[in-house]
Amino acid sequence: MDYNEIIKRAHTLEKEIRQARERLGEMTVEGRAGGGLVIVYANGREEIVAVKISPEVLQEKDVRVVEDLVLAACRQAAEKAKQLAAKEMGKVSGFASIRHMLGL
Repeated sequence: MDYNEIIKRAHTLEKEIRQARERLGEMTVEGRAGGGLVIVYANGREEIVAVKISPEVLQEKDVRVVEDLVLAACRQAAEKAKQLAAKEMGKVSGFASIRHMLGL
């Protein structure tokens, strides 16, 4: 493979990665805790984008319970977002082999 072909493939890969990241920003996943009393939404870029807390939770006298519910929902949303990102980026041609080489 000559130098020009390597550069061409690198530009193609860069474009595909950029497009995949844009798509990931538009995709959402949710994490739930307390049977849906707390719902946290994250996008495919692993950014928390919204939190919904049922009024029932706010009546809880023990603030630690509320904190635990929010934390559990955040963790679940983050894990789902990470899995979504890995799946979508795995579709990008050549990206999986680059991640492997870099140990990501």
